[in-house]
Amino acid sequence: MSVHEVRLDSVGTTVIPFKASYFVVQPGCLSPVDTHSVHEIWMVAQGEGELTYGGESSSLRPLDFIYLEPPKEHQVRNTGAGPLIIFSLWWK
Repeated sequence: MSVHEVRLDSVGTTVIPFKASYFVVQPGCLSPVDTHSVHEIWMVAQGEGELTYGGESSSLRPLDFIYLEPPKEHQVRNTGAGPLIIFSLWWK
C-alpha cells in the first residue's frame, strides 16, 4: 500500500480545517488495520474492494463515499483486478 499526502493551499489568511491524502492498494492486498481519533471521509476514485469497519464488511465501488467515525477500526482489501485508489479527508 502506498499513501500520498495532498498539499492543500489556503487562500489569503484562511486556515484549512482538514488534511487530505490518497492511497493505493494493489490487487489482492490489504491496508493495515487503522484506528485513530480523527473523523475521516473516503471517496473511492478507482477500483473495487471490501471495507471492514467496526467488525462489519461492505463492498466498495468507484464514487462511493464513506464516513469513518473515530475510533472504530477499519481496513480495506482490494478485490478487483486493478489498483484500488481512495481519497481521504480527515479532521479533529
